[in-house]
Amino acid sequence: MRAEIEALKRTLERDAGDYSGQPADPIVKPPAQTVAVKPVSLSQLWIDYRNSRIQAGFLKDKGKRQEPVFRHLRTFLRHDDARQVTKKDLWLGEITC
Repeated sequence: MRAEIEALKRTLERDAGDYSGQPADPIVKPPAQTVAVKPVSLSQLWIDYRNSRIQAGFLKDKGKRQEPVFRHLRTFLRHDDARQVTKKDLWLGEITC
Protein backbone atom coordinates (compact mmCIF):
# COMPACT_ATOMS: atom_id res chain seq x y z
CA MET A 1 0.00 0.00 0.00
CA ARG A 2 2.88 2.34 0.78
CA ALA A 3 4.34 1.77 -2.66
CA GLU A 4 0.99 2.58 -4.23
CA ILE A 5 0.82 5.87 -2.30
CA GLU A 6 4.34 6.77 -3.49
CA ALA A 7 3.35 5.97 -7.07
CA LEU A 8 0.30 8.22 -6.80
CA LYS A 9 2.46 11.04 -5.43
CA ARG A 10 4.84 10.70 -8.40
CA THR A 11 1.87 10.71 -10.77
CA LEU A 12 0.54 13.93 -9.28
CA GLU A 13 3.98 15.53 -9.51
CA ARG A 14 4.38 14.50 -13.13
CA ASP A 15 0.90 15.76 -13.98
CA ALA A 16 2.07 19.13 -12.66
CA GLY A 17 5.21 18.93 -14.85
CA ASP A 18 7.71 18.03 -12.09
CA TYR A 19 9.72 14.96 -13.10
CA SER A 20 12.36 15.27 -10.36
CA GLY A 21 10.41 13.55 -7.55
CA GLN A 22 12.15 10.87 -5.49
CA PRO A 23 10.48 8.29 -3.21
CA ALA A 24 10.42 9.37 0.44
CA ASP A 25 9.31 6.04 1.89
CA PRO A 26 12.31 3.81 2.78
CA ILE A 27 10.60 0.67 1.51
CA VAL A 28 10.22 2.14 -1.98
CA LYS A 29 13.39 2.27 -4.04
CA PRO A 30 13.87 4.30 -7.21
CA PRO A 31 13.75 2.28 -10.43
CA ALA A 32 16.98 0.76 -11.66
CA GLN A 33 18.79 2.64 -14.40
CA THR A 34 17.86 1.30 -17.79
CA VAL A 35 20.54 -0.10 -20.03
CA ALA A 36 20.66 1.17 -23.58
CA VAL A 37 19.50 -1.54 -25.94
CA LYS A 38 19.72 -1.82 -29.68
CA PRO A 39 16.79 -0.63 -31.79
CA VAL A 40 14.34 -3.22 -33.11
CA SER A 41 13.87 -2.91 -36.84
CA LEU A 42 10.26 -2.64 -38.00
CA SER A 43 11.37 -3.90 -41.40
CA GLN A 44 12.93 -7.02 -39.92
CA LEU A 45 9.82 -7.63 -37.80
CA TRP A 46 7.68 -7.42 -40.94
CA ILE A 47 9.98 -9.81 -42.83
CA ASP A 48 9.95 -12.32 -39.96
CA TYR A 49 6.16 -12.08 -39.60
CA ARG A 50 5.60 -12.41 -43.34
CA ASN A 51 7.90 -15.43 -43.59
CA SER A 52 6.21 -17.16 -40.65
CA ARG A 53 2.76 -16.59 -42.16
CA ILE A 54 3.91 -17.88 -45.55
CA GLN A 55 5.42 -20.94 -43.90
CA ALA A 56 2.14 -21.55 -42.04
CA GLY A 57 0.28 -21.55 -45.36
CA PHE A 58 -1.19 -18.05 -45.23
CA LEU A 59 -0.32 -14.98 -47.30
CA LYS A 60 -0.66 -16.75 -50.63
CA ASP A 61 0.49 -13.56 -52.36
CA LYS A 62 3.64 -13.55 -50.19
CA GLY A 63 2.62 -10.31 -48.47
CA LYS A 64 2.49 -8.18 -51.63
CA ARG A 65 -0.89 -6.74 -50.68
CA GLN A 66 0.33 -5.67 -47.22
CA GLU A 67 3.72 -4.35 -48.37
CA PRO A 68 2.49 -0.85 -49.40
CA VAL A 69 0.68 -0.46 -46.09
CA PHE A 70 3.84 -1.33 -44.21
CA ARG A 71 5.93 1.08 -46.33
CA HIS A 72 3.44 3.87 -45.63
CA LEU A 73 3.59 3.11 -41.90
CA ARG A 74 7.38 3.50 -41.89
CA THR A 75 7.10 6.71 -43.91
CA PHE A 76 4.45 8.07 -41.55
CA LEU A 77 6.51 7.24 -38.45
CA ARG A 78 9.73 8.62 -40.01
CA HIS A 79 11.81 5.89 -38.37
CA ASP A 80 12.29 2.13 -38.41
CA ASP A 81 12.60 1.43 -34.66
CA ALA A 82 9.72 -0.63 -33.25
CA ARG A 83 10.70 0.30 -29.69
CA GLN A 84 9.94 3.97 -30.37
CA VAL A 85 6.39 3.46 -31.69
CA THR A 86 3.77 4.80 -29.28
CA LYS A 87 0.00 5.10 -29.35
CA LYS A 88 0.45 8.83 -29.79
CA ASP A 89 2.45 8.23 -32.98
CA LEU A 90 -0.38 6.18 -34.46
CA TRP A 91 -3.29 8.31 -33.28
CA LEU A 92 -4.69 10.38 -36.12
CA GLY A 93 -7.38 12.08 -34.05
CA GLU A 94 -11.08 11.70 -34.36
CA ILE A 95 -12.11 10.98 -37.93
CA THR A 96 -15.46 12.40 -38.96
CA CYS A 97 -17.31 11.52 -42.11
